[in-house]
Amino acid sequence: MSIKNYTIISFWNSKKMFFSGVAGLICVFFIFKCVSENRFPSKNNIPDFSPASVITQYHELYTEIESQDIFISPVISTRFLMTLNLTIRDVFKAHSVQIDLNPEPVENQNTISRYKNSDTLLLSYMLNKAISENLHSIFDERVINGKQIINKKYGFLESAILKQMSDVHFDFSILNEKVKHISDSIAQKYLPKEYIKYPDLKHRDTIHNIFYSKYGNVSNKWVHSLLKYESILGDLGLQNVPDLDISMYTPLNDKIIYQEALEIYNLSKPLQYKFKWIAEFWSDDYPGVTYSPATRWISILNQILKKESGSFQEVQNIYFLMSLVLHETAVSCWNIKYNTLQVRPSVIIQTKIDPIWKPFHDNPPFPAYPSGHSAFGAAASSVLEYFFGRTYTFTDNSHKGVKAFLSEPRSFSSFREMAEENALSRLYLGVHFRKDCEDGLHLGNKIAQNILKNIVSETSLNTDSRLKLTESKDESILLEAMFSGQN
Repeated sequence: MSIKNYTIISFWNSKKMFFSGVAGLICVFFIFKCVSENRFPSKNNIPDFSPASVITQYHELYTEIESQDIFISPVISTRFLMTLNLTIRDVFKAHSVQIDLNPEPVENQNTISRYKNSDTLLLSYMLNKAISENLHSIFDERVINGKQIINKKYGFLESAILKQMSDVHFDFSILNEKVKHISDSIAQKYLPKEYIKYPDLKHRDTIHNIFYSKYGNVSNKWVHSLLKYESILGDLGLQNVPDLDISMYTPLNDKIIYQEALEIYNLSKPLQYKFKWIAEFWSDDYPGVTYSPATRWISILNQILKKESGSFQEVQNIYFLMSLVLHETAVSCWNIKYNTLQVRPSVIIQTKIDPIWKPFHDNPPFPAYPSGHSAFGAAASSVLEYFFGRTYTFTDNSHKGVKAFLSEPRSFSSFREMAEENALSRLYLGVHFRKDCEDGLHLGNKIAQNILKNIVSETSLNTDSRLKLTESKDESILLEAMFSGQN
């Protein structure tokens, strides 16, 4: 054998040994990785039935079911969310009361230890039972397959929880009766009976209009009576929140209304793709496809809480505060709507500018002023900002994959940016004047301030907002929505 050939063979053998060694190390790495993963399973591979997770999962379930409700409306969704979170709060209070639910005598330390360690599981069990009962009260007669969706989630969580509680003997019959009583009491008091059943298609608009017009009349007296701030929100440090002065909200006068109608008309001729995307991205009023514009912000919160960790108390508080500000916003906003009776832009445009013009989206069946979308967005974003900060970056996947409209996710550098774009989307759709959107933002901010200022002595909330459209250097119209005084 020549030296040259020997060298080649030796080199080849060395390479084989090297690669064999590398392959062996890779195998060892993957074996170790598999053992480690089995030992420390990923959160995504095991059912999460902590109390905080149960709340989040049911809010996700709520958005799923509401999106199938072809008769959902902005105001009724806020009532539903309020009853859901009142149920959660009452269950937590009942759980906090030391009630002996174990019929067997506790004779040894091991049994006492197991009883105490199961306390968190007991709360999860109670929440699962009560929230599912609440959702049944809301959706059984409104959504065709709502009952099956609720039962699937309930059964999954109950099995996981009971498996962990197998060695602790509670009297579940007493517990179930108590939890059902809590849920039934909330539903009986606060769910509007006339709007729970599946409405007749022929009378849908009539039912909507009657309910909408009456909704504002309950005003803040209803919500204050409902919430009883001193007791229900005592652990949040909230005092009695004063009624909101709505007398300052007035729609456009005749001198300005034409200019604002003309602005909408010019934007629509034609509506640029990027504005169409914004308009449809925030248009949460496709019955049977999307949830309501108020619930959209619950969807956003759900997504955030999948990334952020929090205790049960923190998660409970943020959902409760979110449902509270959304409900107060709906009451105040619809109160103003039916006291001002502002027409939609299409009425002015078709009368004074172009008789065949139509908005990009059908007009909602209630007065325009102020914009409900804008008010909900401002109120909700203020709560999110309070909990997560002014510069929280977020990509909203609420309607990802929906084919009925432009639903591709959009990314934002703050919650305010989201609220402002949401407000301006109503201008692009052609269903609101600029003043509707500006005053809607102001209203939502004011409501959030009324509540949040009772938690801390000073907040970073603003009291005013303005929407501006400016011409850029490339001669395209860009969005510049700013809260006044914000740098």
